[in-house]
Amino acid sequence: MSDKSYAISKDIFKKYKNIYRLDKWTILLIITLLISVITNFINFYTNRHFISIYIISLLLSIISFIFIYIKSKSYKNKISHYKVDEEMSIIFIAHNIKTEKQLLILKEEIENELNKISESFSLHKKRIGRLFFYIFWIPTGFLFAYYFNISNEVLKFDTLIEIITGMFTIFSQLFFLYTIIFSFANPLIDILASDRNKYRKTLDYIYDYLYYINK
Repeated sequence: MSDKSYAISKDIFKKYKNIYRLDKWTILLIITLLISVITNFINFYTNRHFISIYIISLLLSIISFIFIYIKSKSYKNKISHYKVDEEMSIIFIAHNIKTEKQLLILKEEIENELNKISESFSLHKKRIGRLFFYIFWIPTGFLFAYYFNISNEVLKFDTLIEIITGMFTIFSQLFFLYTIIFSFANPLIDILASDRNKYRKTLDYIYDYLYYINK
């Protein structure tokens, strides 16, 4: 990609970068979900099995999950519907981009760069998916097996209910966490991918400016 394309994208992103920032409530919700997961692991593997802790942690997880989903949708709508204003022409003129041909060349460069970033991003997501599998699912399975192998006590009905509740809560929370990372939270992940956002917003400018100079 040329230096000019990079400079234009940088100037555009400076103007609109605030829409990609996570607010404090989203960060708090993510932290709450992580704390509730850790709390349940501790509650389960210390052999305490307080059902009240399981229930509170599960409720916190569900509430965090729902609000993160809502936040994710709002970020997606805000990013996709954010319109450029009349100042767009100033940025292009400042970089001596005035004709349709120049815009089409710039568009091709930006699209090529976006394709490279998307390929790299997809590869990283696959790696993170495998890492999630090795860090959470496999160790969790081994921990459960180890826990039951070292337990010599005869399980009473109440204890069995507590263990089942704990297992259900932990797996539910892991499912929530996995879904947030790899499904509807992609807009939240996009917020962290500043280069991709920068070039996407540049393409929005280019399409609007092409319409502006041809109308």
